[in-house]
Amino acid sequence: MKLRLVERIVNAPPVDLEPRHTVTGFHVEGNQFAVFESFAVAYRDHFPFLRLLFCGIRDDDAAVRGFFFVDAFHDDAAYIKALAQNLSDDWVKNGRPDHVVLSFHGVPRRTLEQGDPYHCQCHKTARLLAGEIGLDPKQWTLAFQSRFGRAEWLKPYTSDTLVALGKNGVGRVDVYCPGFVADCLETLEEIAIEARATFLKAGGKELHVVPCLNEHPAWIAALADLAWRNLQGWLAPPPDPPQREMTLARAKGLGASS
Repeated sequence: MKLRLVERIVNAPPVDLEPRHTVTGFHVEGNQFAVFESFAVAYRDHFPFLRLLFCGIRDDDAAVRGFFFVDAFHDDAAYIKALAQNLSDDWVKNGRPDHVVLSFHGVPRRTLEQGDPYHCQCHKTARLLAGEIGLDPKQWTLAFQSRFGRAEWLKPYTSDTLVALGKNGVGRVDVYCPGFVADCLETLEEIAIEARATFLKAGGKELHVVPCLNEHPAWIAALADLAWRNLQGWLAPPPDPPQREMTLARAKGLGASS
């Protein structure tokens, strides 16, 4: 993914990229980021996760000083279209299900009560995706996964939703996790193994996990465009030689030494 993203960025407007404009990657507690010098795009599309990951770091900490984070792109048009295209491509290969569960990572309910926008952002992503792919409201359900501990988390829970669908005789369910742009433990184990077992035990016939965006070309293009828009001219080309000579001449005229 990183090489394709670099290629997409570099091949945008023709720019003489200096070494300081290299694209790298890093991981914080298992979460992925694309970093452009002092610029980072969280590989999760909703507000809280980047802030939660850095909750123990002060704003003036050297680890984050000078960084600009794009920490929410839940309603970005290109991102929504990429999600829809990825889902459509999967259906072309595997057929359409009887019902779709859009499963987002859960957080404690108290975050909603404290005013965190995550809950609303998830619902907006789901509505936009359903509209883009043409799903009727009865054909899909939003749910939240990864709950642990005793506190109440955002509902409905993915596991409870799958149990209800299985008991109601729904044959095939596709689970799609729009909040994860790359497959990870929460999709490959929690959904593909644990959630499938839960659904089958409840009477369901088949649970299909739709792969995350991963390296889908539409997502790479969307991510590159998102980064480019937010870089706000950081990758502007350096002055051409004549302009540099004029600048040098003006500086010398003002008394600068060579």
